[in-house]
Amino acid sequence: SPANYGTDLQAFSVSTDHEITLAENLRLLAGGFYHHDSFEVTDGVDETGNRYGLHSALEWDPCENLTTTAALRWEDYDSYGDEFTWRLGSIYHLERTGTSFRGGIGRSFRAPSYNDLFYNTNQMFFTYVANPDLDAQSSIGWDIGIEQEICEAHVIEVTWFNNRIEDAIESYANPSGDFMTYTAVNLPGKTTTEGLEVAFRGSCLDETLGYRVAWTWLHESLSDQPRSAATASLDWKPTDKTLVGIGATHLSDHSWGGDPIEAYTVARVFGSYQVTNRVKLHARVENVLDEDYELSSFFGTTVKGAGTGLYAGVTVDW
Repeated sequence: SPANYGTDLQAFSVSTDHEITLAENLRLLAGGFYHHDSFEVTDGVDETGNRYGLHSALEWDPCENLTTTAALRWEDYDSYGDEFTWRLGSIYHLERTGTSFRGGIGRSFRAPSYNDLFYNTNQMFFTYVANPDLDAQSSIGWDIGIEQEICEAHVIEVTWFNNRIEDAIESYANPSGDFMTYTAVNLPGKTTTEGLEVAFRGSCLDETLGYRVAWTWLHESLSDQPRSAATASLDWKPTDKTLVGIGATHLSDHSWGGDPIEAYTVARVFGSYQVTNRVKLHARVENVLDEDYELSSFFGTTVKGAGTGLYAGVTVDW
């Protein structure tokens, strides 16, 4: 209620990345990818598409303490078209004080989704009209930050970021003013997001115990995003081959479509075991305490977050 809505997404992707040392202080990073997916909605969308692209970057150390990076990426979407993105960045390290200064600027984009482009439905109390003429939203973003070593094994990081978004996509706009009639539109002007990130990481006991705590505060953001978010993790290496850890993610209270969502914290446990030099087993349990929380609440319809889930895998190097 107010609409019957279910989605089914299947996807396959393959990617490759390479690092080539051109000189002692010059490295070339390059790669490519191919992605195929099929997307189906209960009452309106049945689409398949391909996405592929190439990317390359140069890392140059013009002097001992300075590293600079220039990157370029091209992607092509069957459902939308192609885009070029780029990024420039650098980091300067003062060994005497253990201080690093870093900054970067680049262009990014988000292509319209299948729902934005193709979803049409006319329910009893709800009408949605697809907009196949949408443009991708694009942005120029920059960030500047500092890292400070404390007692060699601990680091504090502080970063300020800013994004100026053009043609921002509003997926549930109501330009006609008709009650409960929605479509996707590109918003006029520029939309700004900016905020602060603070992190503290390090290790102790001969690097057998490691930790990281991070907090993000959004001064300006897109709608429905929590003002504050935090993550924390603690890992322990009882042996050279074994790692176990605990972690948590916290989101402050926020809203979705105007309906409030209470703050929540989701905990996890994780671990890995290095079977051989080439084979590693890893597993994690998400929402280990089976926290009851909401992802969205819209017109009295609540979407619950996932309960306890077990994930396991293997990584093979050759």
